[in-house]
Amino acid sequence: MKKIILPILILVFLFIGVSRTEAAENTVLYFFWGEGCPHCETEKPFLEAMQTKYSGLEVKSFETWKN
Repeated sequence: MKKIILPILILVFLFIGVSRTEAAENTVLYFFWGEGCPHCETEKPFLEAMQTKYSGLEVKSFETWKN
């Protein structure tokens, strides 16, 4: 019984380590905005500053007002 527990514990720790590594990769933020929207215009500089501050942040911007 003890021989089975050790390999199981090793596998559990390996999977925990893998999930932490995956979480450290880039974060994608989707920004849906509308041309002419004053609220959207105030958010654009904020998101640019966040990208500068956090190198792992990727902002994907989509104009949706006219679509």
